[in-house]
Amino acid sequence: MHWPPLLAGLLADAPPVVRPVAPATRACVCAECGLAGGDGADFWWLPAARAGRHGSGLPAAAAPAAVVCRICVLSWTAAWEPERVRLALIPELAQGPLNALVTLLTVNLLRQRAGEPVPAGIAAVLQANWLDALQQRARATHVELPYTVSAALLRQTLRALPAGWREPVLGELAGLRYLPEPADPELAGFFNRRRLLPAGHAGGRARA
Repeated sequence: MHWPPLLAGLLADAPPVVRPVAPATRACVCAECGLAGGDGADFWWLPAARAGRHGSGLPAAAAPAAVVCRICVLSWTAAWEPERVRLALIPELAQGPLNALVTLLTVNLLRQRAGEPVPAGIAAVLQANWLDALQQRARATHVELPYTVSAALLRQTLRALPAGWREPVLGELAGLRYLPEPADPELAGFFNRRRLLPAGHAGGRARA
């Protein structure tokens, strides 16, 4: 059975073959969350066999090779860089839209802390509260399901299960998502580079 990239990656025998886009590359658009523009180094190539948009717990369909941003590539690499993610049950949002929301909120929070203007529309305090609420979901998930405290631990747990037991557990984890670890230096660099973009482009999505 095919599973979304996050769960499929937790079951994989080896890390995925992903590679960064050349730093000089421009006009990149993330195939998962729609993030557009900025430094080409913040985008990664997925091989054709692994590319495919997220659904709400639905399998990832095969697709041509695609470009994804540094946050969205974690869907495929979380099991191999567990220090960069916090797992959380957030079934009401697919991973791509969740990543778009987290990127926007995080960049706006960084701008607020730096004393820079935040795009009008939603109060900065409310945006910070939304981020905190998502982190609370991660903490609650770790209490309810202790094996989700680390993507590496979850991978070990799932792979240790007999095949007949694993599939029902995966079904229960269909609403599992990840949040980028805010303290990770590499991801912090990504968010800060987005902060330096002109207002309206930091968490910008490609226009239809």
